[in-house]
Amino acid sequence: MNVVLTGGAGFIGSHLAERLKSHQLRILDDFSIGAKNNLNNITRNNNISIKKCNLVTADLSQHINRDSTIFHLAARSDVRESMVQPKKYFKSNVIAMTNLLEAMRKKDAKYIVFTSSSVVYGQSSNVNAEKSPKTPISIYGLTKLMCESAIETYCNAYGFKGVILRLANIIGPRAPKGILHDIILKFKKNAKQITVLGDGKQTKSYLHVDDCINAILLCQQSLRHQRQPCQVYNVANYDQITVKDVVKFIASEMNITNFEIRYSKYDNSSSGWHGDIPISKMSITKIKKIGWKPRHSCENAVRLTVNQIMNTK
Repeated sequence: MNVVLTGGAGFIGSHLAERLKSHQLRILDDFSIGAKNNLNNITRNNNISIKKCNLVTADLSQHINRDSTIFHLAARSDVRESMVQPKKYFKSNVIAMTNLLEAMRKKDAKYIVFTSSSVVYGQSSNVNAEKSPKTPISIYGLTKLMCESAIETYCNAYGFKGVILRLANIIGPRAPKGILHDIILKFKKNAKQITVLGDGKQTKSYLHVDDCINAILLCQQSLRHQRQPCQVYNVANYDQITVKDVVKFIASEMNITNFEIRYSKYDNSSSGWHGDIPISKMSITKIKKIGWKPRHSCENAVRLTVNQIMNTK
């Protein structure tokens, strides 16, 4: 398979790159977020090329062939940053997306897999299925939804086949930020007291990156045989846990006991920051029908990730 992977030096992208290393693989990344050392395990493979590339300004058609399958993972994904720098997110996420789609159209490449996010659903107490209303409350969420719409339109207008994956909170080694890293660092500084953002009751699904990669690859394999031009799948865990649960599991793995949790609420709400979604639940019924299911529960994913992070320091 001829593969183009954007954002391949990032957290999820580098794990996907390792699973695609037997293919003819071209990785495009500007290294503004991703790190070159994330790709150390595959740099010696002759069938893999790594190109520093600005997806907004580059002529991407020079990197794409007619038989290329595109995995588009490159994106800015910091919800808080998106709320104070909207233009940066429209440029990095939406303009890059349209530039990539135009390059595909120019080279007659037909297959694209895109990682979107659960944040496109916005605030809802319901369990969101793929056809649930989408009302994002952050600029990041809006840019992801705009990218989804662009892909669906190109699929319908130009005969592309696309898969859109709405990811839950993905955790694992190489993540440069996130709740697990924050809490681990805070515990290292003070094992007796920790301050968490929000009220601790925020409830979300946490999925280990290995399970996420399995979902991405399974959906890619079904891409050429799907009847509809574009399919959307939720990728999440069976269960959800609270931030307070996350703190408890991390403390347990770090052998920390008898500590105090303090809470820092945004705007006197349960949110941790502007644009945060306190409760996020997604149905995975649809993706289970094509054969995917998570191997790690939320708790196991957190505990596994903590150990992986601690063992790589």
